[in-house]
Amino acid sequence: MDGKTIAIVDDRKSILAAYGELFRNEGYNVHCFSGGVDLINRLSTLEVDLVLLDIDLGRGLAGWQVQNLLAREHPGLRVIFMTAVALDDADEARGLEAGAADYVRKGSDPRILLARVRRELSIRGAAAPESSNGRTVAGDLVLDSLCLSCSWKGHEVPLTVSEFRILEEMAGSPGRVKSRDTLLAAAGNEEDAATERAADSHIKRIRRKLRSVDAAFAGIRTHSGAGYSWRSASP
Repeated sequence: MDGKTIAIVDDRKSILAAYGELFRNEGYNVHCFSGGVDLINRLSTLEVDLVLLDIDLGRGLAGWQVQNLLAREHPGLRVIFMTAVALDDADEARGLEAGAADYVRKGSDPRILLARVRRELSIRGAAAPESSNGRTVAGDLVLDSLCLSCSWKGHEVPLTVSEFRILEEMAGSPGRVKSRDTLLAAAGNEEDAATERAADSHIKRIRRKLRSVDAAFAGIRTHSGAGYSWRSASP
């Protein structure tokens, strides 16, 4: 491990002790907090790479509220929700739209938890998109908003204005789930905004066009019930 730091937020001392030991044994730096307010107050002086956050905090701010604050004040911070029960699609979509990167069930195989944490940390460590003079560069993708041009691995990809804006919205925040409403708002097409299915149609066309120059293209990830995101690392 290269000294990555994880913050664990849970109101149960047994969870803090068990997960704290698990990650320290793997070489991580670990800070444990019994409430969201404690974490938020420390983030101004503490450098954290990832947060494991209990959804059902028993005191103070609820996990959802903590995540909303983190997304607003620390947008680059990866967050994995911990839950004691299975979530329905609505709750999972709510968390992903708020900016959570993933979910994990408490008590699941430690190997699964470690694998998900490693994955999220590798995403955070990937090169962030560069944006200057109207150009957004996210890995092999280059977008130029001044001339509405798109290229993938050096190949020009013709997009409509709506398709370009949707791709730009996703690529500007790699790994962040964008709801269908958000993507349609970025597209700026009022007629499309009348139905969420219009977003699915746009994504389908964007994928088809990118695959026309790279059959292995998999840069857009689907989040069932939540929306889409741009992969910040190769799958």
